[in-house]
Amino acid sequence: MRIDCHCDTVMYSRKELLWDNSARHCDFRRLRQVVDIQFMAVFPYLDKVTVKDRERIPLLTEELIGRLTEGAALYGDEVGIIRCGEDVDLLASGGKLGLLISIEGGESLDGDLSRLEHYFHLGVRAIGLTWNYENDLAWGANSDKNIKEEMLLGTHDGVKPFGAAVIERANELGMVVDLAHLSYHGFWRALGICRKPVLVSHGACYTLCPHVRNLRDEQLKALAEYDGVLGISFVPAFLNEKAERSVEDILRHIDYGVEKAGVDHIGIGSDFDGVETLPQGVNDCLFLSYLAEALDKRGYDRAAIDKIMGDNVYRVLLANLPKRNG
Repeated sequence: MRIDCHCDTVMYSRKELLWDNSARHCDFRRLRQVVDIQFMAVFPYLDKVTVKDRERIPLLTEELIGRLTEGAALYGDEVGIIRCGEDVDLLASGGKLGLLISIEGGESLDGDLSRLEHYFHLGVRAIGLTWNYENDLAWGANSDKNIKEEMLLGTHDGVKPFGAAVIERANELGMVVDLAHLSYHGFWRALGICRKPVLVSHGACYTLCPHVRNLRDEQLKALAEYDGVLGISFVPAFLNEKAERSVEDILRHIDYGVEKAGVDHIGIGSDFDGVETLPQGVNDCLFLSYLAEALDKRGYDRAAIDKIMGDNVYRVLLANLPKRNG
């Protein structure tokens, strides 16, 4: 099974262009050549929506979900939406690209837990609590530097009551909980609430590159203990602090993640179309085929390569998704 845990392509492509759009890193045509499942992030322009327009976020969320589902229907002979565990195997055995719709940022719920079930019925099967900033669910990755006083006072534990309720309901419905973009403290609190294996869809290793989005060694170890998976991202800023980043940096983070968390807990979360520039040697999603070859040359055996390239995330999906529709 080949799975990429994150891309932002739907933000930039009309439904008619989702099949073939050379202006983007991904399209359905190329993805079919390299993955069985692609997580498609629904990110409702949080950085472009003013505070007074926040009530528009649920509408933007539904617009993007609709763009994906309509695009999948338009190319239904080649593409399908994953709604249950059974879909994963049916789509793969039929040679179709499976799309897993994921919401990035709990602002899409607009403080209403019933919206989670609504999005579930629309086909969403994963949700991240935050983007980089605080919302009514939790504190994001850029929040840690602003909450030291609250931590000292004991008034902050990383996840708010509404966020805890969202995690619990996501577990009940059959949605993967994504801890990417959470604050350090939010990661620990969310991990303790969640009753099913979690995903950190796109990030990397803090020891190799001290970026706020990356996981520290103790987080990697805990992720393994909870049977979760970190998707190693190709975002240059996550890979090293130098001006130039390359494929070698991606491989270093995979190596380090495997060393600290174990080979059963590392996957791929490219963030294609979520960044303007990619590491040297990475042009688009077709790179994923080369990455498997690079891991082989690095000495990984076939079983380990299969785990990293998708089987680990497949395990998380099967542990979370409903077994069958209905």
